[in-house]
Amino acid sequence: MELITVNDYLKIYLWRVLSVVSGFLSLVIVIPHLSTQQELFGIYVFCITFSLYLSYADIGFLSSGQKFAGEEYAKDNQVEEVEITGFSLFLLFLLFLPFSIFMVYLSGDPGVVLKGLSQENSDIAGGLFLIIGLLLPIQVFLQRLVQFVLLIRLKDYISLKIDITFNLIKIFSVYFFFRDGNYLLIEYYLFITLLSIFGSLLAIIVIKRVIKYDFYLLLKSIRFKDKHYQKGKNLALSSFASTLSFIVYYELDLLIIGRWFGVQEVAIYAIGFTFLNFMRNLWNILYSPFSQQLNHFSGKGLIDKIASMLAKITEYTIPLYVVLVLVLVLSAEQLIVFWVGDEYTESIIIFQILILSTIFGAIDRPATYYFITCLKYKYIYAQAIILPIVFVFSIFLLIDNLGMASIAVAKFIVAAVSSLIAIKGILSIFSPAKILKKTLVPIIIFVVITYIYFPNVIEVVFIEPQKDVVSLVRFLVFLSVVIILSYTLIIVSSKARRHEIRSALVSYFNKEK
Repeated sequence: MELITVNDYLKIYLWRVLSVVSGFLSLVIVIPHLSTQQELFGIYVFCITFSLYLSYADIGFLSSGQKFAGEEYAKDNQVEEVEITGFSLFLLFLLFLPFSIFMVYLSGDPGVVLKGLSQENSDIAGGLFLIIGLLLPIQVFLQRLVQFVLLIRLKDYISLKIDITFNLIKIFSVYFFFRDGNYLLIEYYLFITLLSIFGSLLAIIVIKRVIKYDFYLLLKSIRFKDKHYQKGKNLALSSFASTLSFIVYYELDLLIIGRWFGVQEVAIYAIGFTFLNFMRNLWNILYSPFSQQLNHFSGKGLIDKIASMLAKITEYTIPLYVVLVLVLVLSAEQLIVFWVGDEYTESIIIFQILILSTIFGAIDRPATYYFITCLKYKYIYAQAIILPIVFVFSIFLLIDNLGMASIAVAKFIVAAVSSLIAIKGILSIFSPAKILKKTLVPIIIFVVITYIYFPNVIEVVFIEPQKDVVSLVRFLVFLSVVIILSYTLIIVSSKARRHEIRSALVSYFNKEK
């Protein structure tokens, strides 16, 4: 195994930050174009929601395989690593087949899942379902292959370079597909899907040349092997239960709204939901390198290092969650208007509730990585069983009074309950309360000052907001500066953290010399 260096982490974060920038451009350029026709935008996000099956179709064996393959990589056992990869991809391929068949069926009769469509809109939905059924599984399979190989080596910056380039092409292609009154939705989706497939093929070629990966051995290993099934089934089963639970309480919002309310309501909810997923990607970028390092520690039996890393991650991310959530909630009204216009003002309260629900991730995410890395099945199953029940029960109680907003509120309640389970599970390795005390005073000061003064500052600086890309970029840059400065001040308020940061920088630059 190659030694994981600080430079590797810096490369990962550099290219992941650039990936965030491309995602940011997608938010400010693509979504405003797609949302110009609210009903068609609702159809688009509803149809695309079905693709979430491809994200979780491995029934837990992909994440399980990635953990055990990472451990074999840490032991320099290349053959075993590749065999685990092949086994995981084999199961993925088998589980993609029924999805493709179902999507092709829906392409012929979209009315099965989406009522009240005109013939024209039905044809559009059918075209989207056909692409989702035939081409999207190929795209996702190739992406999973690339990610599997690179993530366990902490070298996913290799594929990120390619992804960013192709993402920029996708983003600016909207000016071709959505111009002069044209709304070429099917053509746009076909184009970006084919472009993603080509990008993954290019990434495979680069991987072959750069890290000398044995793809011939991988091809021979794409088959069922009982020993890998036996090794990974317990973690896979718990991961699958957790994933199924996650789908119920996190991913089905748009499908529920599409069936219970209507296409326009889907579009309204999708604004907040889209931003929520963008934030989730941000947190994945932050945590991903550490999650793979935890697997390496687990493979070597370094439990103390796992506890130390998780405690330190929690200490540094709690202030970031608080700052990010509060700033976004207080600026939600202007952000929505700048982004998609006045016709989406109903999205504001949905946006605020969904963003508030993410604050519990400061505890929940490190705990989840701990449960998976150290095979704490009891807590994985506890979350898998309890959370969807809480979600469904909350909607049932609230829907008559809150309508569509009940789904967002239910998501907030689920996040709070999940954090309670997480706290219970991680108390054996560190105390979240003790960590919070280290930053409690500066956090309280920040919250009070920001809550009182920040809305007034926004109203003075950004008068009469209107939908406009340039104004949206200016506003988001303003928010980013506020978030970064606030977080930095909270972190450096502690002498111990200032010393840690200084020591890490000195160590890094001394190595570079």
